[in-house]
Amino acid sequence: MCIRDRSIDFKRHVMDELSKYNYPHRIEGVVEKAIQSLEEMTRIKEAIPDNARVIGRVALMEASGDNSTGGLSNLLIDTLGVDVGISYKANEHYYNMSLRGEKDLKEHLGDISKELGVKYDGFGGGHQRASGIKVPKENLDAILDELVERINH
Repeated sequence: MCIRDRSIDFKRHVMDELSKYNYPHRIEGVVEKAIQSLEEMTRIKEAIPDNARVIGRVALMEASGDNSTGGLSNLLIDTLGVDVGISYKANEHYYNMSLRGEKDLKEHLGDISKELGVKYDGFGGGHQRASGIKVPKENLDAILDELVERINH
């Protein structure tokens, strides 16, 4: 099974075992997957200093492979000590972006994402400290510049 086994069979297996009041660490495969997941997170954290850009209160980094943009954004905050982590990943014609903020963030990332998503021919929205945006590929640099400017104001 893969590190992030999201198959219905594995989920059913875990739920069945939990319903029998079995301890999670005694469920076959769970400990191994947890360790694999921690190792993957460690590899990502180790790659952040060489691959992320820090601009004032913001860190930016492109996600690769199966990495979650939301998870990477959180790791940017944790690893680099910034207020906002922004990660993005390309698909066919768009970039999907995730923005995450530290707990005392005053800006509302959801409102900013909604406004800028529309401005740059996409869409966005979310909560104060967690949001997302989808924009055409050609608008990535412009929206990143404006996000950094808005947050660092």
